[in-house]
Amino acid sequence: MPPKVSIIIPVYNVERYLHQCLDSAKNQTLRDIEVICVDDGSADGSGAILDEYAAKDDRIAVIHQENAGQAAARNNALKGAKGEYILFLDSDDLLAETTCQAAYEKAKALDADLVHFQYSAFGETSYSFTPEPILLGEWTDSLKKVEMLHQIPAVWQYLYKHKLLEDNQIAFPEKQKFEDVIFVYQARFLANKIVELPEQLYRYRVGSGYSTSAAQEQSYFDLPVAYNRMIETLILSGASEEVRQVLYTRKLKEVYFAWLVKKQVRKEFAKRIADNLLPEERQIITNSQNLDRKTRAFYLSITGKTFQKVFYSLKYKIANLWDWFIERLYYRSSLYKKHEDEVQWLKTVVENHDEFFKMRENNRE
Repeated sequence: MPPKVSIIIPVYNVERYLHQCLDSAKNQTLRDIEVICVDDGSADGSGAILDEYAAKDDRIAVIHQENAGQAAARNNALKGAKGEYILFLDSDDLLAETTCQAAYEKAKALDADLVHFQYSAFGETSYSFTPEPILLGEWTDSLKKVEMLHQIPAVWQYLYKHKLLEDNQIAFPEKQKFEDVIFVYQARFLANKIVELPEQLYRYRVGSGYSTSAAQEQSYFDLPVAYNRMIETLILSGASEEVRQVLYTRKLKEVYFAWLVKKQVRKEFAKRIADNLLPEERQIITNSQNLDRKTRAFYLSITGKTFQKVFYSLKYKIANLWDWFIERLYYRSSLYKKHEDEVQWLKTVVENHDEFFKMRENNRE
């Protein structure tokens, strides 16, 4: 009988954390598993550690390959995986003891192709983490399966039915960054059923500097490209116009969020974002009400002509100033309840400000 779950771990120069990672995999309460580790040309002691564990536990298999990147390592492991379900684990992260059991039992009970679960963060840097709330349920409709993805996808946040990946030839695009984006979106779109688990079953290490998924600041320049390839892949897989509109809007929101986070490279990143906007996305920026005022102002500030860039850059700054004012002076203060009239007055000012800019914009058009 094949194992119930195959845990795939790509490994590259991570000897400092590898023991903890492997222990969390082999100590799963679900014993009927296999652990496939791919040593991606490590130059440290990672390969020897893997061989040591494999010699002591026949559920652990090791593949040694020349350095080819995380996507190639995962694909190599998938070729030999025998598990009914697949789980991905990065080599500096950890699994909860019950991860495989909880996710597998949920998948079997509801005949799910994907089980999506929560994660917690830990590490060597100060990191304030609040799990993103997920809407519990079962998703079978194509539109809902895409809509319910609330964040930049992480491949390790799911249990995948192996047959889903095999039947649809879902693999990681090699030699490109953010390969998770294409893999997860395609798996979600093609899955017959996705179910959610609220438990934090994965422990993500921050600040290690070792993870094979760690990227330099400039790597985020490839995020818009990855989203474009994901959209192209899903269109080829039969995405409807309604689904496409969700994908375009999702890309705009996620790329904008990444730009906010990457403060050191914003100028160069903004140019890359503008260069990789699709025609349909430009229409959404111009006409859609699905973007909030700050997101829309940001895109118009990087795509318009000289006057428009200045105009919307100013509008973007004003919107940020307003949000900062409300956040700092009112929502975090007892003054809010005592000064409801002043708050309403300020809201009216901002609404009038928005109407003013909208009128100016229409007149220019």
